Amino acid sequence: MTAKKILCTLGPASLKADVIAELDQRGVDLFRINLSHTPPDAVKPTIDFVREHSQVPICLDTEGAQVRCGTMEPGVALGEGQPVRLRRGAGLGTSDHIALRPASVLDELEIGSIVRVDFDGAALRVTDTGSGEAGAVVVGS
Repeated sequence: MTAKKILCTLGPASLKADVIAELDQRGVDLFRINLSHTPPDAVKPTIDFVREHSQVPICLDTEGAQVRCGTMEPGVALGEGQPVRLRRGAGLGTSDHIALRPASVLDELEIGSIVRVDFDGAALRVTDTGSGEAGAVVVGS
C-alpha cells in the first residue's frame, strides 16, 4: 500500500500561526503557496512566516501570477461598447472603473491590449494609457 501525501494550500483563511501549527501536527507533507493569489512582494515574508511555525517543506505554484481586480460592487455587469477606467490600487470597483493589481500591470498595457475579466467574462480593449490608469472599452464577453 502506498502512503498518501497531504498537500495543503495556504491562503487568507489558513495563513495563521495556529492553523499552520495545527496542520503541521496533523501531518501535512507539503505547504503550497499559490503565486496567482500572492503578490510578488509578499512571497518571501509568507515563506518566512510559515518557517516560523513549521519545518514542513514549501512549494510555490509558479503557473504564473495573474492580473487581479479589486473588490467589486455587487451586481456589476459590463456591456459591449461600455467604457471602463482601469486604475491602480484599492477602492470598490464599479461598472465605470476597476482597480487592478499588481499596480505595475498598468505600466505594461498598450493601446489595443486585451484584458479579460473573470477568465470567461468580459473582454476589454485598452484605448488609452497613462498616469497610473488606462481607458478601455468592453469588446465582448
